[in-house]
Amino acid sequence: MDEINTDIQPGAARTYMNSMQVVFSQKLSSVYDAYQELLGSHDEELLASAGGDMSGYP
Repeated sequence: MDEINTDIQPGAARTYMNSMQVVFSQKLSSVYDAYQELLGSHDEELLASAGGDMSGYP
């Protein structure tokens, strides 16, 4: 464990975590945007363009 601790520069873990949070936030934003688009009036059209249909939906 001491070998690991001496190889890590102070702040490196924080920088890594910050960059991971940015990546996660961007991916979550993309998911949210897609969800909002699916809630819109073009939902059947989007589903059809993805190769699906509304047969299993009420």
